[in-house]
Amino acid sequence: MSPAARKKPAAAPRRAARSGGSFPPALVLALLTFVVCCACLAPYMPDDSFISFRYAEHLADGHGLAFNIGERPVEAYSNLLWILLCALFYKAGMSLPQVTPYAGVLAGMACVVVLWTLVRRRAPLWTQQLPPMLLFAGFGPFVLYAVSGMETALFALLLLLVVRTGEDVIAHPGAKGMAAFTVAGFLASLTRPEGVLVFPVAAALAFWELRAADRLRAARRTLGVAAAAFVVATVAYHAWRVAYFGEWLPTPFLSKGAEGAGLLSGWRMNLSSYFINWTYYYPPQGYAFVALALLGFAGLHARVVSGERASGDRLAVALALVLGMVYANFVDWMPAMRYHVALAGLLIIPVASLHALLPAAAWTAASGARAGRFAALVLVLLLGGALGLTHLKMVTRKMTESADLCSRPLATWLRGNFPPDALLAIGDVGMVPYYSGLRTLDIHPQSLTDSYIAKRDFSADYVMTRHPDVIALPVRGVYSARMDPLHFQMYKMETFRLRYLFVGTVRQQWYEDRAYWIFVRRDLPVPVDRLKALPAGIGKQHRSGLES
Repeated sequence: MSPAARKKPAAAPRRAARSGGSFPPALVLALLTFVVCCACLAPYMPDDSFISFRYAEHLADGHGLAFNIGERPVEAYSNLLWILLCALFYKAGMSLPQVTPYAGVLAGMACVVVLWTLVRRRAPLWTQQLPPMLLFAGFGPFVLYAVSGMETALFALLLLLVVRTGEDVIAHPGAKGMAAFTVAGFLASLTRPEGVLVFPVAAALAFWELRAADRLRAARRTLGVAAAAFVVATVAYHAWRVAYFGEWLPTPFLSKGAEGAGLLSGWRMNLSSYFINWTYYYPPQGYAFVALALLGFAGLHARVVSGERASGDRLAVALALVLGMVYANFVDWMPAMRYHVALAGLLIIPVASLHALLPAAAWTAASGARAGRFAALVLVLLLGGALGLTHLKMVTRKMTESADLCSRPLATWLRGNFPPDALLAIGDVGMVPYYSGLRTLDIHPQSLTDSYIAKRDFSADYVMTRHPDVIALPVRGVYSARMDPLHFQMYKMETFRLRYLFVGTVRQQWYEDRAYWIFVRRDLPVPVDRLKALPAGIGKQHRSGLES
């Protein structure tokens, strides 16, 4: 038998491992894992999701981008493209709280597909592709926000598309590829405000890569046209935004920015939430992101050392670093590092190059001890993901319980007893305002929807001049209140005591003893029996102010 004949049979398993035939196993298994994980963590819908829903419904109904109909519009959202998509869903007759989790899951599945197209360029064998794909598909924070009704999965998808199209432009500069690159970057800027940095960073890195490869002359014109188109579109959008809202910055940028001592204060607060478990059910996810980042840096290093083209890996890591530094300045109170979640896919891209640390034979074996070790690796990834999901499931259960037993019953009580033009003052401006339909004044000290408080901080005198009909003060305690100091100052004002009647408490959480204390204007013509129907919330602890 000739040497060529002896080598021929060994080629078939390699081709099968490389392509998987018409059935790409790594992609299919990753999609299946992602969907199962989504089913495990759902339902989860944080309060902020309902701010977007309210804007989308008002827009679809012809009231413009307004949180309160008839008032000066305030840019309290930070996800315009997602709101536009939600408006389309609502216009088509869909319920946003019901349809947006499915839309998020579909966007997450699209992330898996785009990521796989990038991973297979770095890892040709399906066995090499499977570990990084499973790592992403089972990454708890990404799964959590895919089902949240928020824009996170959409933004993650656009970031991956920027890397995919940017890598193509660097390899083969052309007008069609450059157009796709620019469109993906501009859509990212519409999805999140910090997305405006994505295209400039990616274009600058593409310029540097093309120059290093002596291909800049051929791409100079198309890259220049793309940059000019992005600048024109971005300037036009922000000119409209400032003219419409009358403000340079959205209120979330003012309220979610660094507090008190400034920049370092925001970093300190974020580090505390990312790496210290303040409550028994909030798992600190900073360690997971650090591990993912270290794997990504190691993969980029391995690719550079091997001499392979690393333009896409450098682009992914650069975007993750720039956006990660931006997010460090914005205090994130939500679980699982909500802002950083969209960066997970970027960090997985260079992780795919780590397969080179093992010999090729380790990835082509289909049986025997090597297959057993590979199966053990896959099992470890799945078990690790399952452990992370178990912790995050505690978050979804508690928040869902609070919504079902507190927020929605309180909103129903408000809708049934007060006219739509009544003004509700509350610090959580998502679910309760959405389901009650009332005009709302955000009295959180870091207000999202009131530009006065966002820019000048909370003022009891300002709240009193707005004459809210109902005030819901978030406190700790049902029978004795531990309030925010600023709310306590308002509570102790003589004007407040004379104008408002304490109706009762609605418990939000039992594990931190959180509740709303509800106050109603004394001159409102609401029968006492209706006021007494105020829901108790979670558990049996309830204090009524109408007993005498």
